[in-house]
Amino acid sequence: MSYSKIKAKKWELLLLAAVIGIVALFCAITPNLKTGEVIYPDLYTNSNAASSMARRSDDEPGLFWMKFKLEPKFLAPDTLNLRTWGCVNSLTTGTQEWNLPETERLRCYNSRGLVLRHTSEALKAGVEWAVSGDTDEKTFGFSLEKEWSDPLVVSLLIALFAALGVLLFRTLPLATVPQKTFATAVLLGALGIRFFFVFIIHPPQTGLWSDMGGYFVRATEILNGIFYESQNFQPVGFTFWSLMTRWLGGWELHNWMQVFASWGTNLLIFLIVVEHFGAIAALCALVLSSIHFPQISFATYHLAECTYTFLLTLSLWWLLRTLKEEKIWKFFLVGLLLMVSFYFKGNHAFFIPLFCFWYLVRNGRDFKKTFVNISAMATGCLLLLVPHMIWTAKVYGKPMAGPTAGALNFVEGKCPSKNNRDSTGMSWMSPLFAQTGETLKKTWDHPFTDQGYFWKAGINCIKENPAVMFKSFRYVYYLFLGNELWPGGFNSAFSFYYQPWKMFFIFGLLPLSLLGWLLLSRDKSDSQSVLFLMLLSVFITVYVFKSENRFRAPFDAVLLIWSSYSLQWLYLKAAELLRPSPVVTTQEAVLTLSESISD
Repeated sequence: MSYSKIKAKKWELLLLAAVIGIVALFCAITPNLKTGEVIYPDLYTNSNAASSMARRSDDEPGLFWMKFKLEPKFLAPDTLNLRTWGCVNSLTTGTQEWNLPETERLRCYNSRGLVLRHTSEALKAGVEWAVSGDTDEKTFGFSLEKEWSDPLVVSLLIALFAALGVLLFRTLPLATVPQKTFATAVLLGALGIRFFFVFIIHPPQTGLWSDMGGYFVRATEILNGIFYESQNFQPVGFTFWSLMTRWLGGWELHNWMQVFASWGTNLLIFLIVVEHFGAIAALCALVLSSIHFPQISFATYHLAECTYTFLLTLSLWWLLRTLKEEKIWKFFLVGLLLMVSFYFKGNHAFFIPLFCFWYLVRNGRDFKKTFVNISAMATGCLLLLVPHMIWTAKVYGKPMAGPTAGALNFVEGKCPSKNNRDSTGMSWMSPLFAQTGETLKKTWDHPFTDQGYFWKAGINCIKENPAVMFKSFRYVYYLFLGNELWPGGFNSAFSFYYQPWKMFFIFGLLPLSLLGWLLLSRDKSDSQSVLFLMLLSVFITVYVFKSENRFRAPFDAVLLIWSSYSLQWLYLKAAELLRPSPVVTTQEAVLTLSESISD
């Protein structure tokens, strides 16, 4: 490697370090309320509280008390934003009692936040923050966040975007300066959109209900050494990821990870397209994925989908690169990535056997090569599967390969009852069936975690009504149409963005995706086959189990890739049609005519 290349790499590493360092500074200056005490309305006391927000099982009115000790900060903003769940009636830092507004509108259920000024002294001193309040909802507490208009915060934000912009311009695999400039601007714009939605409009901690609250409660219980089998009802990956990020850097770090996971999906789609279809298609993909509403909205909720989408797209990018060189260690990483993704969401589970079968057919009689590479991939999967089974056997009393929700999902898809309650009092109903009006209730005499029982129940429903197997094809339709994206599509704060996006998806992205697939259908390349198998896997998943719009969104990388190819094809066709015909002079015409006569 030449000296100039080494020097270029050094600058790129320095810029990357600057980006990471600035995010770390954001976390450092933001109060991380992770060690404290919470007294619930029923007087239950959690002396090892990892968050200044708590969730209880009922919504009876009552009082709560919280206190958290903060470590002294060497650098601290002079303004903070106080968001409240329930009513915060008093706030004390050390010996100082803050004068809170008397207006309940500002103190109670204020998800936008109340500005606290002159906070740097308390933050630098590392005093105890104590709050008392009352609530009549399941989620209660408060959060302390940066006020984004604070001069220190604004300076760091400008530095972050500047460092990232220079890094992108230097490293993006594009040939010309205009292309690099455009791509850098779009990527910075995509990051800005995600930042605005996650930190300003709807931070994840403002919506801890339903699945979002479930992940939060399970993380809190596991942190406090409380284990029970239904904690593994949904995949454990996001529970541990949320717990780890919030423990290291509070909601600040967790929210930045949501932003960069959503943005990273954007970047990965660009990298896939630029490698396989060229610069024009890649720039189109960049624009489409930058405004992709599901990616943006998932980042604003405490849900697995945002990170799952990134991991699934990363797996796709790495697999396509692996098929170019087919080295054993790369196949091992493919298996590892696909299994990490599985422990966030399992909607791609059928992709692994589909890919293995395709790879066997593709390699023909080269069984040794196929066996070695598939074995390497399987080893990567087992590297996570075996520890998961050992851990679940230790804490839950029996080994589990994955989440226990699969059997209930099968029942939901194949049985008439869509609103189900188990013997422990746990209830479950998909947002899809609430929208289709299928609300038949049933109480079962077994817990949802009894998978054997519910698999048999689902099979019995098929025996009683075999037509349900034909009716289940509707779940493929529901991936795209017939229901709203949950939960973002129901958030009134997002309606200004969601409604135009929905129209664009139906009348723009879907037709472009179909055209791209048709144009590439004669292409027998590995990339086209893998893209098709990835989308096919989610079709099979929802046919077997159930569906909703949210299940498709993590696979939209495939639609965005096909759509970008369509746009490139349309652009080239239009350029060809609009290209002016060459002007022929009289002399040239006479010369051509004479040549044709002589021939």
